[in-house]
Amino acid sequence: MLLIFQKTRENMKISSPKKKLENFHTDKIKELNESNQLPNLYYNYVGNGNKTIVFLHGNSFNSESFSFQIKSELANQFRLLTIDLPGHGESPPAENPENIYSLPALSDIVSKTIKNIVNGPFILAGHSLGGHIAIECIPQIKKCIGLIIWGTPPLTTLADLQTQFLPHPDLHLAYTEKLNPKELNRLAAVYTDEHSAHFEFVKNAIIKSDGKFRPTIGKSLMSGEFPNEREIIESLDIPITIFHGNNENLINIDYLKSLQLKNLWQNKIHIIDKAGHCCQLEMPQTFNKLLKDFIIQNKSIMNYEPGK
Repeated sequence: MLLIFQKTRENMKISSPKKKLENFHTDKIKELNESNQLPNLYYNYVGNGNKTIVFLHGNSFNSESFSFQIKSELANQFRLLTIDLPGHGESPPAENPENIYSLPALSDIVSKTIKNIVNGPFILAGHSLGGHIAIECIPQIKKCIGLIIWGTPPLTTLADLQTQFLPHPDLHLAYTEKLNPKELNRLAAVYTDEHSAHFEFVKNAIIKSDGKFRPTIGKSLMSGEFPNEREIIESLDIPITIFHGNNENLINIDYLKSLQLKNLWQNKIHIIDKAGHCCQLEMPQTFNKLLKDFIIQNKSIMNYEPGK
C-alpha cells in the first residue's frame, strides 16, 4: 500500500529564535463559529503584514510542526496561520469519521476555514497530506497567490501511486489505528530519523492524533476518493515552489520533476540538504529562507492588490 502523508508534533520543546521579533503578536487560539456548520477547529494567527501564509500539516501531525516558522522572523513580514485538522492537535476528533476524514471533506473544511479567517491574499504552504489538501483547496477559494508544497506528489489515479511514492516497509502504519510501542517508533521513523531532535515530538504528535483518522483516510484513498491533483496544479497560473529533502524516503523526485508547471519558481525542485520528509523541522533555517525568497522574488505575489 503506497500512500502519502505526515506527522504531528506535540510536547516538543522548541527554542525561540535568538533575535527578538519586532511587532510580534499572537492571537489566542480560537474555535470557528459554529454557525458555519464546520467542525470545531483550532487555529493560531501570528505576525504582521498584508499577506498571509497558511500552513497545513500532515497525517498524524498538527500545527506545532510549524513552530520553527511561527517563531521565526517570517512573522515580521507576513501573517502566519496554522490550523489543526480535525482529530489533530487541539481540534477534537470527528464524531462521524467517514464523513470528515477524506481528502474531499478535509479540503472543503479547510477552504471554508480560510474564507472565515483570512482577509486578503494568502499563500498556501502544505506538508505531505497538507500539500494535497492545499492543491485541492485552490479551485474552491479566491485570493490564493502562491503555493508551496513538500512531501507531496500530486495524486492522479490509484494505478499511478507506485510511480509517485517510494516503497517503504512501514508506511502501512500511517493508516493503522492502534499502534503498540514498537509500531509507534517505526511510524515515527518513517517521518524523521530516530536519532534526530524531533523524533520524540513526532511520536507525541502521533499519540495525540485521533487513531481513527489513519485507517479512515487510508480507506478513502484506496477507494480513489480524490481528484486529479496533477491536472489541478498543472493548470495553475500562480507561482509554485516545491521543496524536497535530499534524504526523503517516501516521495519519488523523478515524478515531481515530470510535472509540467506553468510558473515553477526558478524552474526547478529545490533540494534541501540534510533533510528528509520534514524539511520544516529538520532544516528550518534553510526552509525559512527558501520560503521567504520564493515570496519576495515573485513580483506577482509581492505586488498583488485585491481587485486587480
